[in-house]
Amino acid sequence: MRLTEERPIYIFETQQGDMEYHSHDFLELVYISEGRAMHWLDGEKSTVNEGDYFIIDYGSEHKYKNFDGEHFKLINCLFRPSFIDPVLKNCRSFGELLSTYQIRLGGSVFTHPPTRHTFFDSYGEVRLLFEKLKAEFENRKTGWEEIVRCRLIETLILMLRGIVAGSSPKDKNVAFAMKFAEEHFTEKIGISDAAAVRGISPQYLSARFKEESGMTFTEYVQRLRIGTACRLLSETDKKITEIAELSGYGDIKFFNAVFKRTAGVAPGEFRRLGNA
Repeated sequence: MRLTEERPIYIFETQQGDMEYHSHDFLELVYISEGRAMHWLDGEKSTVNEGDYFIIDYGSEHKYKNFDGEHFKLINCLFRPSFIDPVLKNCRSFGELLSTYQIRLGGSVFTHPPTRHTFFDSYGEVRLLFEKLKAEFENRKTGWEEIVRCRLIETLILMLRGIVAGSSPKDKNVAFAMKFAEEHFTEKIGISDAAAVRGISPQYLSARFKEESGMTFTEYVQRLRIGTACRLLSETDKKITEIAELSGYGDIKFFNAVFKRTAGVAPGEFRRLGNA
């Protein structure tokens, strides 16, 4: 299956047989609708069961092997991130997609990139979403693309909630540093400021922060700042220079560069796309 910018999504249900290793240049959202099978993802083996759902990242190699005598069915939603939002046109990983969306939702930044999560549909709500996605795609009545887009976003947000809930730092010093950043990110702060308030070594805190979160303290602060900027661009008509200052950036050129590197587009383009 090949997706293009002209055909950025394809949804279908299939009785899956054994499949050899393969990869894609798009994202593959999978819901196990019946049975179970062995699943290999980038060399890691696990059993996937009815009610499990997960995503296969860009370039990840995976394969299935059925259990003897058991039916195994799945619903596949293959999509390019640009189907959800033009802002995501250059997005090339699930982690990047969720990072961008979490920033735009104004939530706290999650830590480790979510590339190895399998979720279980405890209440059947996700199965219903997948079935509605498939029905809308197959019937293609007026407005089907908007309905599919909304339900796909809803599914991703459910994933996002599960990832955020499971990603709180275990180290109390790291948790303190994150809270310190969230309370002071509009100021000129560094890891040494958090360490001084906590009464510990900045070198120790820096190492523990990177180990737990997968990013540096400075990167975490920048994500909080850009998240605030995205929210202000979407929800207010404030000037971009004012938004830069409210987000903790005194230098508009530096703000523009960091914003484009993080969100994929310049602040003005981000606002235009959001209002389109």
